[in-house]
Amino acid sequence: MEEHKPQPIPDESLKLGYEVRDINLRTLVWSVVILLVVVGAISVSIGLLYGFLSADQSARSAPPPPLLEEAQGLPSGPLLQRDPEQSMQRMRSEEDALLNNYGWVDKEAGVIHIPIERAIELTLERGLPTRPPEKK
Repeated sequence: MEEHKPQPIPDESLKLGYEVRDINLRTLVWSVVILLVVVGAISVSIGLLYGFLSADQSARSAPPPPLLEEAQGLPSGPLLQRDPEQSMQRMRSEEDALLNNYGWVDKEAGVIHIPIERAIELTLERGLPTRPPEKK
């Protein structure tokens, strides 16, 4: 196996107190300056482009729709029900009437709705519809 022999320390590094060959300070400073100039140029370009596009968009935008103007006339705050309990009772009674009574769905087509209990009885008597077996 080959033995590792360290390289001698240059006199300049001993005099300055750090490895001079590890980093070139001039290259690092120029790289940072160039990076800052590029970032600045991009930021200015984006700012100018945003300002131009915002002005262009506002010049091209259509007037607000009439419904929006009507909506601005509504009172602020949430639009709440005046009597939610009564509204809930009315909705439940309407649903119960549909579920527990006979009525027309489409009179011209002859389609009616039946009470839920009767529908359950008919389903138990007739069974659920099934598909015919596939022929192979």
